[in-house]
Amino acid sequence: MLIDSIKKLKFLIIIFLLIKCNISYCGINYIEYKKLLNTNERDFHSAYIYGVANGFLTLNTKLKFDGKGGVYCPPEKMFLTLDNINDILDEQVKENPSHKKAGVEGVLLMGLIKTFPCN
Repeated sequence: MLIDSIKKLKFLIIIFLLIKCNISYCGINYIEYKKLLNTNERDFHSAYIYGVANGFLTLNTKLKFDGKGGVYCPPEKMFLTLDNINDILDEQVKENPSHKKAGVEGVLLMGLIKTFPCN
């Protein structure tokens, strides 16, 4: 029980650092990401955020496979598209306006957890 509490605390600390880190350590923040989607760099940044989402999915699958439970629990056979990812980001920022200046990676992870909670 104590080990589970420590793991949860470590997880929350990581989430906090992802949300509170500055742009030089996190890549780009949500505001910059949205601006870049309207430039000739759209493909690069779309591929970046899609890669981040797939990294989270891979980690989540590994945790489940190892019997440690997932961080988030999407429906079976669901395939995240770039539109889904952007909708999750937009909804997360809409509910938490302070996340506009947070690293887009942390915002996405928080959005995945909120959108697909594990029960």
